[in-house]
Amino acid sequence: MEKEKKVIGVIDADNNNIYVLNTLYNTFKNCEILYYNTNTVEKYEGLDEETFVSDVKNSIDFLINNKVDILVVASDTIIEYCMPVIEEIKIPYILITEETINYINEKYEYKNLGFLACTSVIEANMYQKNFRYNHLYNMTSDSLTETLKNYKVKTSESFQETKMVVGPVSKKGLDIIIPSSINYLMLKIEIFEFLKEVDLLPIDEVIAEKVNTMLYNNLPPIKGKTNVTIIE
Repeated sequence: MEKEKKVIGVIDADNNNIYVLNTLYNTFKNCEILYYNTNTVEKYEGLDEETFVSDVKNSIDFLINNKVDILVVASDTIIEYCMPVIEEIKIPYILITEETINYINEKYEYKNLGFLACTSVIEANMYQKNFRYNHLYNMTSDSLTETLKNYKVKTSESFQETKMVVGPVSKKGLDIIIPSSINYLMLKIEIFEFLKEVDLLPIDEVIAEKVNTMLYNNLPPIKGKTNVTIIE
């Protein structure tokens, strides 16, 4: 008898972490993945926080009503503004911020960290205040975010923009680069071109491993077909 498919829900903002779908799809071969994107730039610019929180709540309710078994909250913007809503969720959920912080403090405690994030995330200090480190270098990546949104990966522009962001820390003895957005992993070739001996946090794999632990008790993936639905 065929086992019932599990449903993995992902909520994101501005498609900043849509790359996680690639990893989830390749990891879990017999499930449904529902990805719900909220576009904060176009929908919420000029609107108040209450409107944003309300819309995120509606998005989460939509996913839960569609019988997701676990929810991946992939956006640190949503986590920053909507934790009271998230804490009311009755199903298991995973926070990208929590998984990032736990991984770094477990495996790179008191090491030299490079934090790759846009200006608003750096200023929010959600991650940095929780890291235990020797030295921490913030790497402002607004230009890289735009490069990714324009689908200009592995181009002369992406290499040039990456060099401008990571160049200033190339001689700081970094042990690991911490991407605040999963999509920055799409630039790993560019990053390793300028930072030769540094690790890059595989946050997509960390999240997939946590999903496997919470949803499948670390059992081998069931063979079958995985379907991905993107809602915007």
